[in-house]
Amino acid sequence: MKSALLSTAVVLSAAALTINCGEDETQRTSVSTVSTSSITGGAAGHGGAGGNSQQSSSSMGGAGGTTDPASGVVVVAGTNQGVDVLYVLDRDGGETLSNEPQKTAGIVYDGRADSWLMFVTEDLPVPPGTKGTLFAKRFNPEFNVWQLLETVDPVELPRHPRDIIVFGESLLYLAERNTPPGTDLVAFRVGDPTHIESFFPETIDVSATAPSDTILGLTGSAVGAIKGGTAHVVIGRDLGGGNCQLMLHRHTVTGATATALGSPLPVGPSYDCAGRPAWAADDKSATLLIAIPPPSGGSDGLLLRIQPKTLSIDQQIPLSFSANAAPQTFASMTLDTCNQVALLTSHNGSALHGVWAVPLDDRGQAAWLATAQPLNQVSYDASHHWALLANGEATNFGIGAHLLKGNCLAPLFGVVTPAQWTAPVFLSPHTTISPQKLPFSCPPGCTL
Repeated sequence: MKSALLSTAVVLSAAALTINCGEDETQRTSVSTVSTSSITGGAAGHGGAGGNSQQSSSSMGGAGGTTDPASGVVVVAGTNQGVDVLYVLDRDGGETLSNEPQKTAGIVYDGRADSWLMFVTEDLPVPPGTKGTLFAKRFNPEFNVWQLLETVDPVELPRHPRDIIVFGESLLYLAERNTPPGTDLVAFRVGDPTHIESFFPETIDVSATAPSDTILGLTGSAVGAIKGGTAHVVIGRDLGGGNCQLMLHRHTVTGATATALGSPLPVGPSYDCAGRPAWAADDKSATLLIAIPPPSGGSDGLLLRIQPKTLSIDQQIPLSFSANAAPQTFASMTLDTCNQVALLTSHNGSALHGVWAVPLDDRGQAAWLATAQPLNQVSYDASHHWALLANGEATNFGIGAHLLKGNCLAPLFGVVTPAQWTAPVFLSPHTTISPQKLPFSCPPGCTL
């Protein structure tokens, strides 16, 4: 069934898009980008598969015409003037192609199946133990309509939009339960988006077993494993002390089974407990990257390259800051995988906020872009070389697009000219942006 989608106003600027407003300080920002050369890192319900395949019956229609399917689209889930909305934007032209009401607890693009996996809820932020609905949808750019591929209901909802990863044929995420209190790793097989299947067991209890441990997030890599891979629950130990330790708990994913292996193991040196690590999976080298904040009273952090199976450290890249500028936290990390440059957001709790472009080469020189507000997350559009930044200030929320240029050993930030990014006005901080994967492969050499 075809139905009409309301068009919405867009704001365009030469350097970046800026969206003001959002009143609820409890809402959170998440940006996730998936492409063949960009894997987003984090800081990311059970129930049997069900539902049927049908055309979406939500309202739809002429909101800016059609888009070239090769150009891709950007899906934005957020709140516009108090109404929770799912938008689809043309990535190149910035037109609003569709919008419809939807409370979205998390969304991730599955490039292998060309589908979006969406968690829909009645409450934001998601309270522990909340159940909701998992939808698999595909966007038709010829008619600007959503096609509903599958519905799974009820499912545990992700505790945060960043606690969701999809690799191979597997969808994994972290969910908080309230009886008894704890954290579950929830897994589904999404190889066929028209027939989503739950894993056996449907959930794994990954709750912190040591009183001093706190579950921070989830990361994973699936190089060469179509139906599985290696996932790690990221844990912070002794967060209430002066110096903390990062821990990883490995889980293997094979077929329709996820299995915990051993106990959480420490990774890297201790760090200032006022800070927060960030992480990402590098599928080009089949390694994990983890940024460790400086130790208490120190000025140098570390970017570690780690083997996911053994947790051995292959590379240590110093992240040097002046003593008065040492960041207290790294909010998020993503990669320009082809050019081996890590994009890392940081802030020190006062006036120093921004994003780093760090070459994954010991000979490289990092670049710094200061921003007016703290950044919740960064993602990367590999086909345009755009770093997409989302700040986390509830009263001054915005998304900015900045060009990554220079070279692979000395990257630089520039403005997007002519401006190509637009978005609906008045979006709140609870916003998830998921650009569509375009056909893209790494060319030889550096492309910056």
